[in-house]
Amino acid sequence: MVMAQDTELILLDEPLNNLDIRQEIHLMNLLKRLVEKFNKRVVIIMHDINRVSQFADYIIALKNGCLFHQGRTQEVLQCPILEELYDIGVDVIETQQHPLINFYEKELLT
Repeated sequence: MVMAQDTELILLDEPLNNLDIRQEIHLMNLLKRLVEKFNKRVVIIMHDINRVSQFADYIIALKNGCLFHQGRTQEVLQCPILEELYDIGVDVIETQQHPLINFYEKELLT
């Protein structure tokens, strides 16, 4: 349906909800092909920061309904930024494919 509408911008709100991992990856790769092949722009509202790290080129992070931080994915996915955004401990683990974000409660480690 999105392709039939032939709009320049595709806006999706939590499109991965209730999908299994295989279907999540399939859908995100399909959207990536739409961007590359048909010059579509895709804006996705998503809470899973690890999926964001895997597929996003640019992140706009909101906190308490206000703009908190924005930038290219590698600029936003930094420990100090994520710790302030989520109010929790964060490790950013660099892998060959994309960063992996690990959350933990700081109080439990001290």
